[in-house]
Amino acid sequence: MMVSPHPPTAAPSPVPPPVAGVGVDHATAPAADTATQPPQRAHGTRQSITIVRKVVLLYVCDRQSIREIAADLKLTYGIVHRILDKRGLLGLTSRTRHVEPASEHETALLQQLGNAFRGARLACRLSTQQQAAQVTGLSQPTISKIEGGKLLPNLRDVSRLVRCYRIPPAEGHRLIDLATTLHQLRRARHHKHTTGNG
Repeated sequence: MMVSPHPPTAAPSPVPPPVAGVGVDHATAPAADTATQPPQRAHGTRQSITIVRKVVLLYVCDRQSIREIAADLKLTYGIVHRILDKRGLLGLTSRTRHVEPASEHETALLQQLGNAFRGARLACRLSTQQQAAQVTGLSQPTISKIEGGKLLPNLRDVSRLVRCYRIPPAEGHRLIDLATTLHQLRRARHHKHTTGNG
């Protein structure tokens, strides 16, 4: 009897059935990743609400144009326009937006704030408002209105100007307090207008 020189080939072992939870393609089951999505969306929603509030305040209270708001907040003209149009604010006249003329005292304080920032800009050798715009991140028209006493900056921008112009701490605190007082006066006028209390 002839004996084969080659040993017999072993039969392949049967493949065990897949076990639940083993060998799963995790790219198709991103359950762990989706758990972190709701907080991100919530953060985005809060950020959107903050932007909307800033747009409305700048348009209604500070009487900035759509282009000025877009430049200040780094938004497009169309986004600002849609925010205001959705809330029915585009039809407001300049007289309505003004709410009520500022008192002589308030006007004098606003001019004092503007003069202080103009002096601080020149003191740190920013001879033009365009140079100041590049340093502070505010638009040149906004800086011009602030220095001219025609625009009350928000407290964040006041702090930014104090920091960028390297204003000494004592003077910086005084300007922030002055801006805070002006915002309180403006809110009081706006509340008086909306409630009709004379």
